Amino acid sequence: MSRIHVLLFDLLVRLVLSDRVKNYRETPRPEETVTEARVGPFNLGVNDCHVLDSRDAWIQLRIGGIRLEYSICVGSEPIRHTGFSARRVRFSP
Repeated sequence: MSRIHVLLFDLLVRLVLSDRVKNYRETPRPEETVTEARVGPFNLGVNDCHVLDSRDAWIQLRIGGIRLEYSICVGSEPIRHTGFSARRVRFSP
């Protein structure tokens, strides 16, 4: 894991936990805790896995019917990939 990825991960975690976010939501699950928030047009999130040494953070931007995401996974047992992705999404009413 590069130093840049660790710095970006720490920045996203601090931003999600800051008082500048809206719609803060924490969802505890048996295998992981998911923390999500919004900053302007961006959705932010942090997944903290309890059963493996894996944590990841992500930032999403939705433009029209496309969701752009950058995720960063740290830990010795990563369960998600680090990098960019784009997905087509449907609008919900």
